[in-house]
Amino acid sequence: MPSSFIPPPPGHTPEPHPSPAVLVRERDAQRAFLVANALPLAVGILLSWSSSLSGVRVYGHLTLGIAWGLLQLGVFVDTARRYENRAAGTSRTPDETGR
Repeated sequence: MPSSFIPPPPGHTPEPHPSPAVLVRERDAQRAFLVANALPLAVGILLSWSSSLSGVRVYGHLTLGIAWGLLQLGVFVDTARRYENRAAGTSRTPDETGR
């Protein structure tokens, strides 16, 4: 059976492992992303089960179901942006890795 190991090119230095602090920050960012998106999803599912509740008018023709969907979309976009910013802030630049 052939080996799946491919040796690094000559002169290549391996990247150092991320520090525990970086791993904790990444895990915390993932947890915040999950919580901030799971709660609106759960409420959205509850609203979809009750057509009378989701059909309540909030402002003009805007119903509670539509307002909640727009709010959920806004929360998702905001948390995705924050997650990407945190993830980009914890990554190493080519100067730091020696390339």
